Amino acid sequence: MNGGSPDPAPSPPARGPVIRTIAMPGDANPSEDIFGGWLMADMDLAAGNVATRHARSRVATVAVEAMSVLSPVLVGYEVSFYGEVLSLDAHPRGSSAPPARG
Repeated sequence: MNGGSPDPAPSPPARGPVIRTIAMPGDANPSEDIFGGWLMADMDLAAGNVATRHARSRVATVAVEAMSVLSPVLVGYEVSFYGEVLSLDAHPRGSSAPPARG
């Protein structure tokens, strides 16, 4: 914070959002805070969209290690989800599971 006024919003990435949506009352608790699960579901949709475009085939979310919500998302907010492929961990076709970890 600088002198009591809120910090400016961070600049969006150079690429446009994968998904943009409006937080609605049905996605919120009585305090009008949006449920984290709603955010997580839309993040998963955006990630699947990016991964499917990259792979040009079906993909699946394997795991999410952590998620932090840094400020409340309120009813009526426009929420943008951005995504990009950072790395790949490919498995041969027909492999039903990732290699075992030691």
